[in-house]
Amino acid sequence: MCVESAGAEPRLAAVPELPSRRNIVASIAANGVVRLLLVALAVALIVVHGIWPVKFEVDSASVALVVVIVVVALFPWLESADLPGGGKLKFRHKLDEFDAAVETLTVEASATVDGDADDVKVAARREAADGVVAEVLDQAAQSPKLAIMLLSSELDRELHRLLMGTGWGVQRRLWNLREGIARLVEVSVIPASATYAADLFTQIRNEVVHGAGSRSDDEILRAIDSGIEMYNAVANVRRERNFVLYVNVPIFSDDALTVPITDGTAVFLRTVAPTAQKTETERIFPTTRTDFKVGEEVAWLWDNSKQWGEAWCKHPATGDIIKPWDGSLNFIGSPIDQNLPQTG
Repeated sequence: MCVESAGAEPRLAAVPELPSRRNIVASIAANGVVRLLLVALAVALIVVHGIWPVKFEVDSASVALVVVIVVVALFPWLESADLPGGGKLKFRHKLDEFDAAVETLTVEASATVDGDADDVKVAARREAADGVVAEVLDQAAQSPKLAIMLLSSELDRELHRLLMGTGWGVQRRLWNLREGIARLVEVSVIPASATYAADLFTQIRNEVVHGAGSRSDDEILRAIDSGIEMYNAVANVRRERNFVLYVNVPIFSDDALTVPITDGTAVFLRTVAPTAQKTETERIFPTTRTDFKVGEEVAWLWDNSKQWGEAWCKHPATGDIIKPWDGSLNFIGSPIDQNLPQTG
């Protein structure tokens, strides 16, 4: 039996990050010297009109110009100004960017899912995610702030399961949202636009939880709404799931089962395919681990330093003598929920 890691999804074209929503007015206003000069000019116009109201008449065009100058000069402060309900323009701009980023991600992710041409399969992959979404929405009705914290934790947990269950995350055992999304983009299983969406969600979540200013419930609910779409993009990535079926099965170096191999055993896995039918197959690998538990889901992890030659064993269910592999690496898949980030 030849051991292979889980295959990656078809590659997607890289999508550039969405640009920040900055216009010419905001660019000019970013320069402090220019702002001061504009304010000084506006004040000078008002003073001159006050001293010589007749000689220096102000028509509607002049008033409009002064208003534009003041708006341009004060734009950076207006962005940070408190609005009714505790919101800030700058924070709302970030929410707008997040909405747009997630919309792009959703469209691109849907294009890859639609390639199945099978709505039943799509629905099956969303089954587990629905429970999480329902829990987040239920929490949002009580406390939007706690709900966005729960959603953030569930995103981390889903990323952990996905990266460890497929072997894409073998370099490390803990991933934060930005790093986990970057890894999935690297292996081409989610669109590159997810990187920008994850960065914005992290910023928004931190501002809600740790920011000095308060955020209105409506603003937080907006972030949760788009955050759920991002969660679905991660939760709906297709992957196999591997569950322990039989453990510590003795192995032998001959088909008569007379010469035992004492430095390892065979572990039987039940592999569930990512299809609507959830097709199951049985796979057998050599291992030096002795603490597998029947029924637990395990990560797709291997010890490359240990090589096994051909071996035979007796199938625990049928009693048949089988040759499960000709050569293999050492399977060491840890429980998939080991080191799982905590919710809340």
